[in-house]
Amino acid sequence: MVRPDIVTLVNRETQTSNTAVYKKDLPKAGGISAIDINVRMQNADTAYTNKDLLDAISRIELIFNGTDRRLSLTGPEMFRLGWLKTGSPLAYNWDQTPTTGYPEVKLRYMPGRYIGDPQYGIDLSRFNNVQLNIDYDLTEIGTAGTHFTTGSFSPSVLLHMFQPGNVPSFRGMIGQREIWNYTSVGGDVYKDVDLPSSHPVCGIGIFAMEDNVAEGTDITEVIIGKDQYRTRWVDGYWYNLQPICNENLDVREEIFKLVATDDQVLDTHLANIKNAQMHSEVTSFAANASGSVNVMSGTLAAGNRITLKGETISSDDTAADNTITHAAISAVTSYLKVTGDVHGALYFPFGKPDDNFADALMPADLQSAQVRLLDAAAGAYTAVVVEEIYS
Repeated sequence: MVRPDIVTLVNRETQTSNTAVYKKDLPKAGGISAIDINVRMQNADTAYTNKDLLDAISRIELIFNGTDRRLSLTGPEMFRLGWLKTGSPLAYNWDQTPTTGYPEVKLRYMPGRYIGDPQYGIDLSRFNNVQLNIDYDLTEIGTAGTHFTTGSFSPSVLLHMFQPGNVPSFRGMIGQREIWNYTSVGGDVYKDVDLPSSHPVCGIGIFAMEDNVAEGTDITEVIIGKDQYRTRWVDGYWYNLQPICNENLDVREEIFKLVATDDQVLDTHLANIKNAQMHSEVTSFAANASGSVNVMSGTLAAGNRITLKGETISSDDTAADNTITHAAISAVTSYLKVTGDVHGALYFPFGKPDDNFADALMPADLQSAQVRLLDAAAGAYTAVVVEEIYS
């Protein structure tokens, strides 16, 4: 079996605009097994608080022949979906450090079942054009020149690629696209979303993302079925389904580098948080000298939010009574690790990759298939994402 090479299409191609749609054509020939998209920026000289680089990625799309969007996800969706599907997040650097901090995140699109899959992937020669679009807005991070360095958005794109002449005879490819989104309004209203029926569906993602709100509050029930739900493939309450979707995670933790002040809040990408550990770069007193130590902790709040707490305890050994003072932490460089479930997301596979998706939902099933969500509270970005098998 021929293995794919790793080919750099773009390496930290710095953009002059802080808000734009970055566009890059893929090669005209070869076979794509996976696409790694790295997004990087630079912090400016004023630390921001509770900002998320994923929110600056409005949408990532792969467009075939100008109109056919087979990948279309927001940054928050793509990061969470990848975590649930593979069991761990890809590389990230959540860093608030002014000037020298470079927040970065890696996202991966897989048109195959795994890297090197000889049966599913993109044969570029079959299309007139395949274009990657990254719609971004760095003002989600704060103010240009104050919180982030103007013109520092730098995408990198790496292709896991079979070279021309060595492309397998793919039987198809897997797409991922958001088919519906909505901001929940509450009132215990059922929202029914028709599933597309043009292609087999091998996975469905459900999102209900709202910061500082307990899981299962905004969308309380999820049903996926057909024939007006006389047949139900998924039927349950969010708080029961979420542990099932998270039970096979290999990594359930996330790490942040912060510039922390007492009572500052941080919205993480995990919810149902079981543990939060926090420490500063200064860990002990200097021997036989004046010094200080930061005693820090994270207070668990609702949903995905952590409230940062801490005191700076200082010793002055030049004073006659060796004075000890303490004050609330302020702009302390520190690290936070949280453990929990992936926030605001459920993923349901239909058909196993190792049996060629024998149990995928077929077009005949999908003619009357729907997703039903019970909207119980206002404020969540709610969406349905489908994974489709294109022949």
